[in-house]
Amino acid sequence: MATTEEELRVVLLGKTGNGKSATGNSLLHSRTAFFSTQSAQSITKDCEAKSGTCTGINGRQKRLVVVDTPGFFDTNEGVTNEQVQNKIASQIFNMTSPGVHAFLIVVRVDRFTPEEKDTVDFIKKIFGAGAAKYCIVILTREDQLDDGQSIEEFINSSRHLKELVDLCGNRKLAINNKISGGILERKTKDLLQMIDRMVENNNRTYYTNAEYQRIERQRREEQARREEEERRKKKEYEDALKAKAREEAEQKAAKRELEIREEARKNEEKRVQQARDEERKKADRQIQEERDRTRAAEEEARNERIRSARRQESACGSRGAFRDDDDGGGLGAYLNALRLHGGNDMPSSNTGGMGMSPFQAPMPTRHTVLGGGGGGGGRFTGEFMATRGSANNRPIMEGARGGQFYWNNNGNKTYLRK
Repeated sequence: MATTEEELRVVLLGKTGNGKSATGNSLLHSRTAFFSTQSAQSITKDCEAKSGTCTGINGRQKRLVVVDTPGFFDTNEGVTNEQVQNKIASQIFNMTSPGVHAFLIVVRVDRFTPEEKDTVDFIKKIFGAGAAKYCIVILTREDQLDDGQSIEEFINSSRHLKELVDLCGNRKLAINNKISGGILERKTKDLLQMIDRMVENNNRTYYTNAEYQRIERQRREEQARREEEERRKKKEYEDALKAKAREEAEQKAAKRELEIREEARKNEEKRVQQARDEERKKADRQIQEERDRTRAAEEEARNERIRSARRQESACGSRGAFRDDDDGGGLGAYLNALRLHGGNDMPSSNTGGMGMSPFQAPMPTRHTVLGGGGGGGGRFTGEFMATRGSANNRPIMEGARGGQFYWNNNGNKTYLRK
């Protein structure tokens, strides 16, 4: 690193309102070098350099360059700590070329707040931990110490403040910038000599822009690493979300497909059942229609037999001839039995014996009821033959001397076995 014996270059750092500008004025033995007033907002908006002269520990005159900086934690919401950090890093090295001999970290004799601690962290972040060997802690408002309280006692009352002082090699100075005259001159002389001794201890080296660039490069690399890690974690998180969404979508699609298949199965079952119901209804209708047709045909056949019997009766002449039988039988009894029979399985109106079904027989006539060809008829019993042969539905007669018979196709009597 470069060295110099002709100049001291000092940078003031700290939180807004801690008295950086007032301390700079004290070092330059001026009240107007930097604009200083009590304010909740930072008065210094950009880095500002002022110069004067001072006497070193060897008695030689030196040029003194003091750089005031914007304060951290400005109450103005439009000013962020990152903006302050960027301004300091980009401006001070042009004002302190070829480098900074001393960083004066300005705090107040007051409660060491978390903001004070964060300010120190910002300074270390900007210049690196190695910059501590160029730092001195300045405690302003010395008059605010309690009666009889030493600066060491105040420092020891705050763990974080003591850590800061220890980090800076226990280099510290309390000052009241409101006073003037010999007391203030002795204080500033003590401070300048402390800076000069620190420079001697550092082999008259200073914190250079190259050192800052190295720290800045490390900081950016670390930041890039953190950002890459954040991107990786974010990507993993997004990939996990996508995978979960994809899995949920697949499960939803599979569930929907099952629902569609189940719905299709139920619809098919319903369709098949409806088809079966329709077939059953159709079959039932056909059966009912067949029954209705059979019932109508049977009714028509019964009516036709009645009409045929009446025609036969009319053709036989006087009904009285049929009642001459000693038991009152004859065609009249036959017709009454026919009516009582209800027409079921009654003889057909066919009078021929050929071509008839096995269950049909010629309608009885006067000849068949009273006897074929002669007078050997009998009394109609009111019953009919029930057989699968040609005698089916033939009237059963009872002879004058007893015994039951029916007239066969040849006109002869066929007696029934007892």
